[in-house]
Amino acid sequence: MTHHLMQPTKYYLRRRNSVRLQYRRLYQPNVFERVHVDFSHFGLTKSFFAYGYDLEVRPDEYDYYDARVWGRYRINPASMWHNAWISTDYRKPVAVDAGGGFWQWAEWGAHGQYANIGVILRASDRLNFNARLDWGNHHQIGWAQTLNADSVGMAMRHNREFAQTLRAQYLFGPNSYLNLNLRHNWNRVHSLERFHLTETGQLQPTNAYADPNLNVNLFNMDLKFVWWFAPGRELNLLYRASLAKIDGAWDKKYLENLRGLQNEQSNQVVSLRLVYFLDYAEVVQNAKFKP
Repeated sequence: MTHHLMQPTKYYLRRRNSVRLQYRRLYQPNVFERVHVDFSHFGLTKSFFAYGYDLEVRPDEYDYYDARVWGRYRINPASMWHNAWISTDYRKPVAVDAGGGFWQWAEWGAHGQYANIGVILRASDRLNFNARLDWGNHHQIGWAQTLNADSVGMAMRHNREFAQTLRAQYLFGPNSYLNLNLRHNWNRVHSLERFHLTETGQLQPTNAYADPNLNVNLFNMDLKFVWWFAPGRELNLLYRASLAKIDGAWDKKYLENLRGLQNEQSNQVVSLRLVYFLDYAEVVQNAKFKP
C-alpha cells in the first residue's frame, strides 16, 4: 500500500509513504517460512535534496537454507531493521550520497550497524569521478560445519566489513570513452561462539564444530576503452587485474593489512573484443549494385 503526494508544496516536490506485508511459504514441503512488515518514507525537496527512511519488522522466521541439509531449519528470533539515507542535488558539480542503519535480533545478541558515503564529482563535461566507502560491523549467526545430517553446526561471528570503490570515466567524444573501476573489499571474521542446531531449529552451545577466523582481501581493477566506430560495430580493449588473499589474521589493522598485500601476486588479463553487426539487407543491396 502506497500513498503518493505528487502536488508540490512550499518545501517539497513530492513525497511518498508505503507499507508492505510480505508472507512467504516454501513450495515443497508446504510450510511457513516468514512474514515481514515494511514501512518506507521518501521525500524530495525543491532544492533536489532527497532522503528516505525504511523500517522492517520480522517476527520469528524459519530459515530452511542456512542449515544446508534438506529438511533442517533454524528458527531466527524476531528482529527489527532500520535504514536511512540522503542524496544531494545531482545537477551540481559535486553531489553526496550517504546512508546507514542498524538491525537487532531479539535473542542470541545478534546485531549490526552499517554506513556508506559516496561522492560524485563532475570535473568537466568529459571527466567525472565516483568514490564510495562502505563500512559494516555485525555480530551474525550462520552455518559453520556439517558433520552429518544429524550434526549441523552454527557459529556466532564478529564480521567487520570495509569496501572502497573508485570509478572514473573520460569521454573522448560521442563515440568513445575510457572507464576505470577500482575496488578493495576487506572482511575480518572472528568466530565467537559455536552451536549445535537441534531438530526443532534451536541452538545449543557446543565446541564440537570448527569455525576458523578469516581475513579476506579482494582487489579488482578494470581499465576499459570503448569505441563505436559505426552503428552496431564496437571495439573494446580491456585490462583487468585482480588479487585475492585469505588468511586467519583477523585482528590486523588497516595499514598493516595493506602492507601485507604488497608482495602478493595478481592475475592480469588483457583482452580485445570486436563486435561487428552485419546487416543482411545492406550486404545484399551492395552486392547487387557492385560493378
